[in-house]
Amino acid sequence: MRRFLEGTFRRKLLRGCSVAAGNAMPIRKYMSGATFGPETISNMTTAFERIRKILKLEDPGDPLVEVIAKKVISLGSQGIFDPKEIERLVIADTKRP
Repeated sequence: MRRFLEGTFRRKLLRGCSVAAGNAMPIRKYMSGATFGPETISNMTTAFERIRKILKLEDPGDPLVEVIAKKVISLGSQGIFDPKEIERLVIADTKRP
């Protein structure tokens, strides 16, 4: 059973989905060729899901979802890997007038 769960978790992680989030949106589809390690993808996914919840972005077709995902990926590309820091920076940038 544990091997199955590890396999399920790994597949979801590699797709860029959060296991805990029931309505998770994969962030990987917004990466367009960027390559990140599993831990970085997990951190970006965590930040992305938290930001979506804070901003109440439930519709995957909402254009703001893609904007947020690309901001999260950009920060990851710049070497910012802490989910809370990514969340703080994206929320601060999103709330600018």
